[in-house]
Amino acid sequence: MRSIRTNATGRRLLNNISSESESPSLSPVSSISFPSDEAQPPPPATRPQHDEEAEELTVEYVSSLMAAAQTSRDTEALDQVRLLIYDAQRTHKSTRTAAQLYLLLNWRTPSPASVSVPSILSRSLNSSPTIGRSTISPEIFVDASAFGIGFVLNDRWLAWSFVQAHPDIPMGPDGHIVMSWAELIAAEMGILTFIGAGHRNTQVILRSDNDGVIAAFKKRTWTKNFGLDEILKRVLKICQDANLVVIPTWIPTKANPADKPSRGVYAPKPLMFDPIPAIPSCLQSVLKLAGA
Repeated sequence: MRSIRTNATGRRLLNNISSESESPSLSPVSSISFPSDEAQPPPPATRPQHDEEAEELTVEYVSSLMAAAQTSRDTEALDQVRLLIYDAQRTHKSTRTAAQLYLLLNWRTPSPASVSVPSILSRSLNSSPTIGRSTISPEIFVDASAFGIGFVLNDRWLAWSFVQAHPDIPMGPDGHIVMSWAELIAAEMGILTFIGAGHRNTQVILRSDNDGVIAAFKKRTWTKNFGLDEILKRVLKICQDANLVVIPTWIPTKANPADKPSRGVYAPKPLMFDPIPAIPSCLQSVLKLAGA
């Protein structure tokens, strides 16, 4: 096994890690596969800006480092992967490099049987959930389009379509559905589906590619336009009643498995999520189950 070089980012983090006290958890991205929809490509992502120190990291190097950490007992590689994740998670999403995005989207924590777990992070940050811990919160993926809503949990999917031209669906001045409203309804249906499956008294990672939804859940308030704040309060009350702690987490559109079902591109029916929740009365006029 070749030795893994330690780059400037790794050395800097090794020197400074002991002064940090908080580490957000990293959850694996869903592996569900949907049919190709090349005719409806997602909007292009803005290319992240690179800083001088992160510039030396390449996707190829990160990939080889991850492979070494996953498939052998190379604890040096595992430590460096964790340090790079630690750094990437503290980098604003608009400035993450391609290598950092690749790492965050593709890293899977090795099982205890495949690699020993030392490590600097687990020793320094063992008072809070850290990267590489075996306890990972469940995560739901939600998305919305002008067509409808997509949901993915544990590689199982659901979708709902909007009742087109319904007067209760807010439309913007451009004549298109207000996406902030649609994305918030997607989050509501995702949480209702999660609770309907029996999940209570726990926490869940809510992954959405809509910045407004993520910010609203964090601030617990939103604009009153289009009834967004009223809907948010309704969803927060649902979470409170189920003793559910929601951890809102942004995900790039291209990496969001709920994107395709939201646009009418479905995985096989045997992979549909069960149980299917009832649509709440306040949404029955604007939503209908799709893909069933």
